[in-house]
Amino acid sequence: MDMRTKITHIAPEAITASKWAGGVTRQIAIWPPEAEYAKRDFEWRLSSATVDLEESTFTSLPGFHRVLLILDGAVELTYKTPRATRHKNLGAFDQDSFEGSWETTSVGRCVDFNLMFAPPCDASVSVLNGETSRVNIFSPKPKPKCVVTEAFYCLAPSFSYSVKEGELDASATIHKGGALLLQRTFPDSESGNEVEFSVNVNSGGGEWGVRATIVSPF
Repeated sequence: MDMRTKITHIAPEAITASKWAGGVTRQIAIWPPEAEYAKRDFEWRLSSATVDLEESTFTSLPGFHRVLLILDGAVELTYKTPRATRHKNLGAFDQDSFEGSWETTSVGRCVDFNLMFAPPCDASVSVLNGETSRVNIFSPKPKPKCVVTEAFYCLAPSFSYSVKEGELDASATIHKGGALLLQRTFPDSESGNEVEFSVNVNSGGGEWGVRATIVSPF
């Protein structure tokens, strides 16, 4: 196996829940692993939360960029930015990005997927659907000396994956509420090579997961 590539399976029962002002949040992954959300010493964090109150105020997170994707339900977000106030309506599988320093409130109840990251990290979130998928991972990245994390959060009852590239050959099944992390280190100016990641899932062709791609310089 390529020693620069790390594969982590996160079982649903291994994800702990904690309270936030508007509901319950489940931390899926945090980087670096020894970081603590309460100390705000992380580079990035993935979580899924419930918004249980009809009106909620989001936790202030200066210095972090946020991406919020709705998994179930609907909310209207209001952001008070340094220049203006703006509104955004989000339904299931809609997403929006905003700064953690903005005063953010929501109206409505939902289950969401959260990505928080601090500069100079770069990241994106997308929804995955279909019964069989082939996704290119570890695509060429312009930044040297970085760790690329491909995270897959399972929404279907389960999905089975396989990933192959040279000596890297791995497969397993991830269950609903669990996650898969594929992390590769690029130590120098070496560009990445696209790796084919194959997934089989019984979802009826609907949404089966959320993918987050995060580039973390070191």
